[in-house]
Amino acid sequence: EAKEIIPKNDIAKLKKKYHKIFCQYDKYIDNKKIFKLNYPYHLNFNRNQKSFERRNFSCIISSNKNLVKNVKNNLYPLRFNLIKWYEKYNLDFLNVYGSGWNLPPKKSGVFGRFLNFLNKLGFCKFYYSIPENYVGTIKLKNKILSNYKFSFCFENCEIDGYFSDIIFDSMNAGAIPVYMGSKSVNKYIPKNCFIN
Repeated sequence: EAKEIIPKNDIAKLKKKYHKIFCQYDKYIDNKKIFKLNYPYHLNFNRNQKSFERRNFSCIISSNKNLVKNVKNNLYPLRFNLIKWYEKYNLDFLNVYGSGWNLPPKKSGVFGRFLNFLNKLGFCKFYYSIPENYVGTIKLKNKILSNYKFSFCFENCEIDGYFSDIIFDSMNAGAIPVYMGSKSVNKYIPKNCFIN
């Protein structure tokens, strides 16, 4: 995970501790001490999937989380914005899966963490309602994704060179990924495989 998620993963600090580092983040690669290592993923397309025409329109599989500190490359709040937009304008076109949506979107920072704590105690019942397009938690991503034409794939942070399994999970299930994350993703994944 990125340093924004796990602070001890800060490459600048790890450089002092290790002789060689493998990472995804393009800006750190020097091919002397820090080397590029892309995320390993086995693509296993199932040919016996539901036809595209018989699928629901779109989904997002995401837990309601946020970063401890708010940084400009934080993509967590955009997930909630997307969910609320569909809830308001096209309710039947997006289904939401994941844990924590019974509470308001998590907030960053000291005050945000305090508010998150109060919401867990029930304070949110005075001002928050669960999104109408929220379906629930899931056990198997592929089983859910294979029922949709499109899947919104938001990374936790926007970092050049970093992308996780979410885009590949959608591809494996035959859902077209609508991706938000690394601006350099086209260097690693052909641009005709997803919507950026």
